[in-house]
Amino acid sequence: MGYFSLAFASAFLYAFWALGLAVYRGRLSNWLIILISAAGGTATYAIVGTLTGELTFDPGDAIPGLLGGLLNVGATYLLLMAYQRGKVAIASGVVATYVIVPLGYSVYSGQPFTRLTIVGVLLMLAGLATFYLVSIRERKDGETSSGTSVAILFALGAALCWGVSTVVIDTGTRVSLTGTMLVSMVPQIVVTGILVMVTARGQIKQLTPRAYAVLIATGICLAAANIAFYTSANEGNLGITAVISSLDPLILAVLAIFFFKQKLRGPEWVAFAIVVAGSCIVVA
Repeated sequence: MGYFSLAFASAFLYAFWALGLAVYRGRLSNWLIILISAAGGTATYAIVGTLTGELTFDPGDAIPGLLGGLLNVGATYLLLMAYQRGKVAIASGVVATYVIVPLGYSVYSGQPFTRLTIVGVLLMLAGLATFYLVSIRERKDGETSSGTSVAILFALGAALCWGVSTVVIDTGTRVSLTGTMLVSMVPQIVVTGILVMVTARGQIKQLTPRAYAVLIATGICLAAANIAFYTSANEGNLGITAVISSLDPLILAVLAIFFFKQKLRGPEWVAFAIVVAGSCIVVA
């Protein structure tokens, strides 16, 4: 039951991370947003690892960490390319398919799945698919016309990168979770730092203390989410953890009701109820 709680906690933390990024999306360079958020995450890994005494750098964890970090950079870039096409709803739905990779890896590696768990996972996936299909259909025409196929291709690439990264980093968190995650941040800091210097240096001086605080907080949320996610995966089943963590867009949709005054329509609430039912079956 403990690792289920961690998986659900990661979903909530991922949702708060996305909510924080949404505040400044379109107002600042995407690379600057990612860089500041990554700085907050890097500091969190270092502090948590130091306080717990688990911050070590095992040579066997370095390669998975660096490779996973590079894949995350690629996934972020591809997702941004999909967003630039104006297909945010479609991109979010397609990227959620990343869970297929860790789920498939769990099956391949022989991790246990009871029949009840399989039913719950299938219900959750069905609810997620229904939620995204409803959201995509009810978007404005301009968001789903030209360029949809290109946006889907970019989002599929992002999903593949994130799925593989999840499996790769999971293999490197056995000795030191915080150490591996800290190493995975190196490519992100370096790549986004260079891109900010080249494309958005002027925006650095325009950042307000509030913007710094919000974006650093998003990085802290992301780091805490990753720690909860990989701790859950190490204690339980990587595939199930990935499916539960993929609930963050639904949680974000509910948070948007309070923060952005957005509303969920009837079919979206039905999809939400299906996911909740599946979650209850998984943890039963």
